[in-house]
Amino acid sequence: STRVRSSAASDVYKRQLYAEIYSEGALVKEIDDISGQELEKFTVKTDNGYNTVCWQNNEIWISGADCANHDCINYGRLSHEGSIICAPHRLAVIVKEKQG
Repeated sequence: STRVRSSAASDVYKRQLYAEIYSEGALVKEIDDISGQELEKFTVKTDNGYNTVCWQNNEIWISGADCANHDCINYGRLSHEGSIICAPHRLAVIVKEKQG
């Protein structure tokens, strides 16, 4: 019999990813599904500054921030479980895979 193996690329489309945005340790936004075709944005503003988080097509990224080093922007797009951190603004974007 012929064995069919799935590739990592095809597995990406089977995953359902969601995200949580934390500011200064507090959950400020839950994104139930980041797979939508439309570009969506959410801006977190604190006394420390701002971060604009974008998501589309199972990717999430920080498109704008007024922190000094821009490590959060330079991180790029996240399309799997993991996190993007902006240490100066105490912001964390956590991506998780839905179970079941």
